[in-house]
Amino acid sequence: MEPNDFVILHLLEPKELFWGRLIRLDAAGAVIRGIDLKQVDSYKYELKATSRSIFPQTVFYPMRRIMQIAKDEWVDDIPSIADGMLQYAEISRDELLCEDEAHFA
Repeated sequence: MEPNDFVILHLLEPKELFWGRLIRLDAAGAVIRGIDLKQVDSYKYELKATSRSIFPQTVFYPMRRIMQIAKDEWVDDIPSIADGMLQYAEISRDELLCEDEAHFA
């Protein structure tokens, strides 16, 4: 995994899945900007909406909580989560998890 790759973190204690853009990965853990995987569909539709209720966060997860990191990528003809959002919202990769409210107004 490289910085700026879109990934899915499989976390323990508590069990959860987190999707987003990897910022840093080292022996201490992972820094990722994203959202809970359960919110992905709602977030996708909010990308074209005039208001939002889901906001990406920049989060550090210690390595002791990380069970697995999977790269978000195409499988056969099924697009990755990120590519599906990009196609739907017609935005750039940089705008997908941006902090700037102007991109979502």
